[in-house]
Amino acid sequence: MIDRKWTDLAKDIADEINLPKKDIIEIVKLFCEKVADHVTDMPTETKFRLPLLGVFKIKLIPERERINPNTGEKFIKEKTHKVKFHISSSLKHDK
Repeated sequence: MIDRKWTDLAKDIADEINLPKKDIIEIVKLFCEKVADHVTDMPTETKFRLPLLGVFKIKLIPERERINPNTGEKFIKEKTHKVKFHISSSLKHDK
C-alpha cells in the first residue's frame, strides 16, 4: 500500500493550476482548518456536506450508565457529542 500525504494533493493542485506549491499548501492547510472549525462549531444533529467527499454530522450521545472493567464499579458517563463522517458514494471502491 502506498501512503499519500496532503502535501501530494497540494502539489497536484499547484501543477494543475500553475501556482507555487508553497501557496497551495497554505490554502489546503487553511481549508482543512476551516472545515474542522466549522464542524466543531455545528449544533447537534446538523449536517455539513462537502461535495464529492461526504457528509459530517454531529450526533448527541446521551448520558448513560457504564461499568469500569477494572473495578466493576458503575458510574454515569456524561453526555457527549460525536463527529461522524459518511463518505460519498462516488468515493467508494467496488470490491
